[in-house]
Amino acid sequence: ELVIRKSTLDELPRLVNLATLVTLLVWLSRHYIVNGAPSTWTLLKLWIALLALTTLARIVARGLAAQYAPRERCFYIGDLRTAKRLRSKLAHGSSVDLVGAITEENVQLDQDALVELTRTFDIHRLIIASPGGVAEDSTIDLVRAAKAIGLRVTLSPGMLAVVGSSLVMDDVWGMPLLGVPRFGL
Repeated sequence: ELVIRKSTLDELPRLVNLATLVTLLVWLSRHYIVNGAPSTWTLLKLWIALLALTTLARIVARGLAAQYAPRERCFYIGDLRTAKRLRSKLAHGSSVDLVGAITEENVQLDQDALVELTRTFDIHRLIIASPGGVAEDSTIDLVRAAKAIGLRVTLSPGMLAVVGSSLVMDDVWGMPLLGVPRFGL
């Protein structure tokens, strides 16, 4: 729900953690659930089987969801040139459609106007270009209004065009910060 491009590869670290946790729980409770102690090789096989099966199950479930679920419809608020670029990127095998865009100068959306926009375009997600686009107070109000009517919200920070996508998210007691790596060899 939080991301537009969903990938099983992105979830792989969580799947490794899950397989490791289940294997650890089996090892800790081995005297209660198995007659005799399982060998290290048996536990390793269990871990590999769990990792392989959960990954395969995710791939199959993601494929079925993409086949039967309706395409996600997004509406973009920000620079129209960026909206055009985003539309071309979403056209490459994505299950997402960019159904409309509006410039930041025309953003005067309250909750009622947002409900009307949602009905008109039948949107599921609102993509908002922030810093350098919509003013911060307007962005906060827009995000609150969108969440209140049940829209998913994605923010597109304008600075990402300059620093790239290799940022690290940091949460400092509820305040999100982006860490920018140094460039160089």
